[in-house]
Amino acid sequence: MASPRNSQFAKWDALFRSLRNQGRDVFDAWLNHTRLGYNYRMDEMSAALGVSQLGRIEELLARRERVAGWYNERLKGQDIPSRPYFTPIHLQPFYVQKFGYQRGDFPVTEEAGDTCLALPFSSVMKEEQVAVVCGALKAAIGRR
Repeated sequence: MASPRNSQFAKWDALFRSLRNQGRDVFDAWLNHTRLGYNYRMDEMSAALGVSQLGRIEELLARRERVAGWYNERLKGQDIPSRPYFTPIHLQPFYVQKFGYQRGDFPVTEEAGDTCLALPFSSVMKEEQVAVVCGALKAAIGRR
């Protein structure tokens, strides 16, 4: 007998496959859409690129970790205030109108949206570029 957890995963799997396949369910007729869906099927070129990138995943992650380390090194001990930058998706106008979401529905997400600070970040950043960002940030904080 399948466990409730496996049963839930099977339901999610079927739902996600339907959503990525323009809202068609597995047993639907070819052009019968039972829900709103999109064409999220991956093309061959995207798959090939993904496979090649997976071969470099450790290198790519190490580069990002290096950039994060530079930021941590230069900004430790700073009291960096923040303001809303990204509005959580459930508070975007479409989702509020369509589904009635409101502030308070996802408090952890809302807290993150209210307090996150987005710094320039890329695995190809140079240490000098991080230094410029940190210098500008510290100068801005000093002017408060």
